Amino acid sequence: MGKTPKAVFDSYLRAHPSHLDEDRLKEGFTVRKRRRVRADSTLSHEGALFEVDQSYLTGRYVTVAHCLLDEPI
Repeated sequence: MGKTPKAVFDSYLRAHPSHLDEDRLKEGFTVRKRRRVRADSTLSHEGALFEVDQSYLTGRYVTVAHCLLDEPI
């Protein structure tokens, strides 16, 4: 009692150090979505059309991932 909110917050940070580094932050902001590969070996993601080199993936679902911290597609 009698402490400012900043003092309480600062003491919490000292008692519970966060271990966020750049890699963990990027992992936290990575979005993964399932997409189906079309017969012409393409898939749509975020309004853009992508072609996969592996033709055996046609008709199958793949997981597409991108980090929200990176440049837009």
